[in-house]
Amino acid sequence: MITPGFRLRFGLGLILTSLFTAPCLLPAAPPQVADARSQTKNPDTTTAAAKHRNPRSHKPILFTWGGVVTTHPDGSLTEFAAANSSDSARGHALLQAVAAVQDGDHLDLSQGVFDIATNFICLSPPAGGAFHLHGAGKTETTIKRTSGNNAIIIPVSHSQTTDLTLLADDPRSTMCGWGLFGAISNIEDAWLQNVSISSWTDGIWFRGNVTLTANIINVSVFTRWDGVYICDVSRPTVVNFYNCDCVVTADTNVIDSVGQARCYLITGGTMNLYGCTGVATDCPRPRGGDSPDSMEFAYAVQSGVGRYNPGQAYLYGGSFQAKRPGEETPRPGREIDLFGGSSSARIFVSPTAIYTTFADALIPAPYPPGKITDIQWTVPELPPRSFPRPEIINKSISRK
Repeated sequence: MITPGFRLRFGLGLILTSLFTAPCLLPAAPPQVADARSQTKNPDTTTAAAKHRNPRSHKPILFTWGGVVTTHPDGSLTEFAAANSSDSARGHALLQAVAAVQDGDHLDLSQGVFDIATNFICLSPPAGGAFHLHGAGKTETTIKRTSGNNAIIIPVSHSQTTDLTLLADDPRSTMCGWGLFGAISNIEDAWLQNVSISSWTDGIWFRGNVTLTANIINVSVFTRWDGVYICDVSRPTVVNFYNCDCVVTADTNVIDSVGQARCYLITGGTMNLYGCTGVATDCPRPRGGDSPDSMEFAYAVQSGVGRYNPGQAYLYGGSFQAKRPGEETPRPGREIDLFGGSSSARIFVSPTAIYTTFADALIPAPYPPGKITDIQWTVPELPPRSFPRPEIINKSISRK
């Protein structure tokens, strides 16, 4: 089903592809913020092995107002301290750390909000490879972006984004938290773990003729359009979600007049949902009224036929619901828990998956989705670091 809303977003995607053919070029840091202070500490090479075993080998790093510590592959540390107590100063320190990264670096952020303004972060150093971004906890560290399109964080192969919140705070843009706009390169073995994403439009977005494999673990998504939007990617594409939850509350002021709000969308490749939940809530269209046509569409999970191949979703347990605002009864054809795109773009469910309604775009009458058996699945472990995360203290927060 192609709607004007689909065409609008497709057009935006083409525009963004042309704008971001080299998304890893990072715009300059905001000039109005005083330079962050940086300092490099080299480990004692005679005790490097002991330091690897003992997380407290390095003394705690104290920041007056927060900052970033980069752990390099050789174990040396570089500090980037915020110049004052503002969110933008912490964001400037983060952008300075990103500008200086090398392949294999781990950037550890202190507690606090890091406002990067119109900038975005691609997890690839200028010379290639990947670096990794870690916060102090899912609710302890926030990276905030206040304007612009594309994603806040653009992952690359083997990159890790963990333990923080991504806040896309611009209702006028198509900004998302984590993803890739346009056909740039293949992404293999990307990790997103213990992260919360809040966005006016989409949370996780991938689009383009790319190969994508990723593990997304314990991620919470809160949006007003789509939660996860994986569209027109090519095979082999496998995205695994473990213990994730997605809440989409459609907003008339954000989506177009005939749009669709989905928690999880796949139109190309395979999406596996292990123990995940999704709740998609409809909203009135701008013209209002009580007829079924006065409401937007809401789906908890949707599969579809993309440009290159059909998308398929496999649901192992979990709970999925599409509903109207409040406690109103869902309208048939408007709020559907599981929505299969066609006989080739299907949704498969295990016996423990909870849902009520299912429909297909090409068959008016609902029919059962494909059946799969429950399996004993385990959450994969994040690849270990060569050196542990340093102990970082933001004194302005710890004093409170």
